Amino acid sequence: MKKYFVFHLIILCLFLYTTNSQAKEQVHHADSVPTYVEPAKIEEEKETTQEYATGLILLEYLKNPFFNHNDKILVDYRKTGLPTIKRILQFMNRVANKIENRLMGKQTQEEREKVIHYQQSKYVFDLTNGIFLGDCSWWTSMVIKNTFPNFYEKKMMPLSETTMLLKQGKANKSLTLRAYVWYKIFNGIIRAKGKSKPFKEINGWVKTTTPEEISQKLIANGIKGKKLKCYTKNYKKRYDFFKFMQTTEWQQDLKLVASNWYVFKKVKNWRAGDLMTVYYKWSKHKIENAIPQSTGHVMMIASNPKKFLELSQTYYTFFVMDSAGSPKDFDKLRIKDDSKGIKDSGIGLGIIKVVVDGDGYVKDIIYRGKKRFRGSSTLAGRLVGAVD
Repeated sequence: MKKYFVFHLIILCLFLYTTNSQAKEQVHHADSVPTYVEPAKIEEEKETTQEYATGLILLEYLKNPFFNHNDKILVDYRKTGLPTIKRILQFMNRVANKIENRLMGKQTQEEREKVIHYQQSKYVFDLTNGIFLGDCSWWTSMVIKNTFPNFYEKKMMPLSETTMLLKQGKANKSLTLRAYVWYKIFNGIIRAKGKSKPFKEINGWVKTTTPEEISQKLIANGIKGKKLKCYTKNYKKRYDFFKFMQTTEWQQDLKLVASNWYVFKKVKNWRAGDLMTVYYKWSKHKIENAIPQSTGHVMMIASNPKKFLELSQTYYTFFVMDSAGSPKDFDKLRIKDDSKGIKDSGIGLGIIKVVVDGDGYVKDIIYRGKKRFRGSSTLAGRLVGAVD
């Protein structure tokens, strides 16, 4: 009897200790990650384990064809209460698992580039065979296109550069929503809703600088032939798109998607499944001298940001899933191994550090020990109302 009593006393003590430890962890989590409450109209789905009964597996698959109970949790989709975001995160997790499995045993640059590779043309998105070749805009566009195809084609694509080019007779197929276009859409939604001020335009000079002026500057700087034609054409697309955004048609199409997105300027409100778009400050000097530069970068946030305080600096760290020229920190998919001559590009899943200013807006984005995208403007959008 005495042994029986002692045994149960030990069990009780262990239970109280475990409960207390979990409570402390939850308090620490609440302190380190700002709390954001999802809209009350969206019923929270409660999932606490990775294991599913057979019936629930079938139900989950019927709700989302990208759910696969054999997949590892590389992108955690279990904590969101938003059906749209859950579908997006499960799709991201499916792609990440496919890439990880396809890269297994691939020991050369050439072999790995047949699975993932960063390229700005001749895109390939083949989930069945595990081939993913494209840039950042292509990747995020594929996320929305594959999870909500009707919404993407009918409501998002009318806002794209491609639609403008189709109207001009200069494109013959649907392409992608470019990084800076995502930013313009999100900033436009903030303006349309009128609840907070949109970010100021950082490339306002484009509105008043014609393609003819840029072409003359290029010629004066010794640029000619195909290079002159290429840089003039690329600038004209940006200039024309700035004009296109001012049309009644574009503004009406923007209003049609405004209710489908929540847009956040402050990093503390970002969550896994949000689309993060970085709008670069364009150098007029580089354009006039035919020096290559990108217009922006776009990523899918793959984990909830964790907040850190360091001296007078506040920053957040979180996983992003993007297509880029090199790995991020602690990348789960891309590697850089100088001894084997491997430097992966294309879709990866790694950590970035985002430093915020006094208002909570992005000040610096840091990975691999360097500050990136200086002078840029950054927003995140959450798809909350897409219905296919």
